[in-house]
Amino acid sequence: MIVRPLDEVPRAGAPSSELDARTLAAAQRGERAARGAFIAMYERRVTALVSRLLVGRSELVEDAVQDVLLKLLTELHRFDPAGPARLSTWALTVATRLNLDRLRRLGTERRLMEAGEADDHAGPSGVGRVEALDLGARVTAAMADLPADHRAVLILRA
Repeated sequence: MIVRPLDEVPRAGAPSSELDARTLAAAQRGERAARGAFIAMYERRVTALVSRLLVGRSELVEDAVQDVLLKLLTELHRFDPAGPARLSTWALTVATRLNLDRLRRLGTERRLMEAGEADDHAGPSGVGRVEALDLGARVTAAMADLPADHRAVLILRA
């Protein structure tokens, strides 16, 4: 029996953040509708993660997400629901590893984002917003200096 902390237990009426066991089993068997439900459940999270890992390389994101989803579907039969990881954890781990490999293959690290670029898109909105944008740009720039695997740790932790 797996005991989860209260913040991980779905509340009545609240949408679940994980695929239910029946749908997962059907997806693992290759049933089309269940695979569609799997994609619907995890595509947004995978896209968000990949976008953050490949920041500055937006031209790669769409293909990278498709590669991840294809890999997840082809390897879904290997996921053990009785194992230590939740399905979302497994899916995001696969996404992270594939895209860290992608960055290594490309032999590239993302460029520093100019602090001014973030401010160019901001309208006049007061000192607090400008300071928040400046802080965000500095954090983004500092993360850009990190190797991809270190950056992934911070992104996954956030």
